[in-house]
Amino acid sequence: MTKSENCILRGKELKKLREENGLSQRQLGELCGIPHRLIQSYEQGTKDTKNMTVETFFRLSKGLNIPLDNLSEQLFHNQELKHRNDDFKIGE
Repeated sequence: MTKSENCILRGKELKKLREENGLSQRQLGELCGIPHRLIQSYEQGTKDTKNMTVETFFRLSKGLNIPLDNLSEQLFHNQELKHRNDDFKIGE
């Protein structure tokens, strides 16, 4: 999986978390004090969530009402494990 594909997957995960909280990008931006266009860029994969500042990450955690470690797991670790599991096939 390419870096770009991973970026898009992380963006989709962020969008899923936002939608699970019943928030629009604008609403999440207002809750977090983050421009909604930045959230849009992360969700579309034009900005990589791996490059977000600690402050932005913290604000998203608060706005989504998700502990920092859970947000990290959702955005980063799950995708890396999925990628590794997709590449590993038993018996090949």
